[in-house]
Amino acid sequence: MESQSQSITYQNTDLISHLPENLIHNILSFLPLRSIVATSTLSKYWVHIWKPLWIYNTRIDFNEEFTTSMKKNQYVQALNKLLDLHIQQKIKIFRHFFCPRDRYSSHLSRWIEFATQKQVEHLHLDMSGRVNHLESPDDDHRWWWIEKFRMPNCIFYCQSLSSLYLSCCILNPPQDFKGLRSLKEVVLEGVSIQGEKLSQVISGSPLLERLCISYCDSMGSVKLEHPRLKRLTFENCLDVEEVELRTPNLRNFQFVGGVSDKPNFRDISSLDDASLMLRTPDEADFQSLVWDNFMSKLSLVRSLAVVVRSTHPAAGKRRSRSMFWCFKERRLSSLAAGSVYHFFLV
Repeated sequence: MESQSQSITYQNTDLISHLPENLIHNILSFLPLRSIVATSTLSKYWVHIWKPLWIYNTRIDFNEEFTTSMKKNQYVQALNKLLDLHIQQKIKIFRHFFCPRDRYSSHLSRWIEFATQKQVEHLHLDMSGRVNHLESPDDDHRWWWIEKFRMPNCIFYCQSLSSLYLSCCILNPPQDFKGLRSLKEVVLEGVSIQGEKLSQVISGSPLLERLCISYCDSMGSVKLEHPRLKRLTFENCLDVEEVELRTPNLRNFQFVGGVSDKPNFRDISSLDDASLMLRTPDEADFQSLVWDNFMSKLSLVRSLAVVVRSTHPAAGKRRSRSMFWCFKERRLSSLAAGSVYHFFLV
């Protein structure tokens, strides 16, 4: 009878609440932010127990699950309260998924200022809503029409930045911009930036090793000159007149664009691996365009993949075919449709 009574008492006891507070914090540290904050509704004891874990947190990740778990106005209020509680002087990561529109732009500017004041090292700002989850290449044009957020100037003075991811924003460095001396990685998706301004950001980042530019617009002529850059992706950018590369340490280059685009390869002497996906109508001079604009300048590359995407004149649908470039004969040979062919030069 006594053992049965002890069993009932044992089952009704809140054992977790009786654990040492530092052990509870350790358990909570394995949970996503949304779940940590939700513990405040368990009882009076739990109202404040999660706060020490948050206020000293150096990895702030408002992921998609957290963002979509509530309405926008509720999310904005919750985020403002959370950031007001935070007292750690420096943070390593600030990741944020939120499409502000005009209504919440001032709040987003404040959150970015918070991150830069905390000397953030890795800043990831996805402002695309759902546009970054495209289901098919035919939806690529949606990048051009989404409303874009104007990035505040504080980001250009954040010398602690090591990596930067931005989507669906307008990037315009101020006149007194002197570079980002710690920046090693930049990813821009759906960003409006002039080629001159992009060159200014790149040349002002002496440690930069990786650059990815996708679905960007308003670029015009782009000059990418950098002695340390090792990986470059240039994909489906709009309003590009010319791309000039002076990147003597570039190892990997991925290009997606029109076959009539004219990358100017000034110095790519260290390039080992290149991947080209070229869009073209069915033109008679297609082979000469590929040679003049691309292949003649990539003859020293060790590994090369070429995919051609053309528009079918009857159905108006895109089709892909892989091509093998024969350097001796300066011509393309068709391979199996839909595959990517890699070959090595020795």
